[in-house]
Amino acid sequence: MTFASDLAETIAAADAYAARIRAVLDEAIARSGRSAPPVEMDEADAPVRLHSPTQLQLRVHDITSVVWCTGYRGEFSWLDRALTDQNGQPCHQGTAAPLPGLWYVGLRWLTRRSSGNFLGFPADAATVAEAVVAALRRGFAR
Repeated sequence: MTFASDLAETIAAADAYAARIRAVLDEAIARSGRSAPPVEMDEADAPVRLHSPTQLQLRVHDITSVVWCTGYRGEFSWLDRALTDQNGQPCHQGTAAPLPGLWYVGLRWLTRRSSGNFLGFPADAATVAEAVVAALRRGFAR
């Protein structure tokens, strides 16, 4: 498996985007005339030094599963047509695809209105994690 070498740039772009979101929220709070408590520092926001690999031999490291994150663009032409509806969107029941062993996280309206954003996808991710554990226990048979 190969990875792009632009991890630092990608993280910087994500941090800049998060800063823009915070600024928009701060402006909205200020315009409303309300006050908000100061932002609490989060250790997860601390800068990190990353030395990410650009290649990984999956078999050598006994990696048998890959979680593929596609971001927020809903472009799913790479999915088999049997897995998409007439609009090209993934078919699913809850977080599960019609194919055993395939689940989704981060799709708009996956299980709730907030499924496609930072506030909602963690609940869907927990649902997927529980489903994966259950599937592993029963050997992926549905």
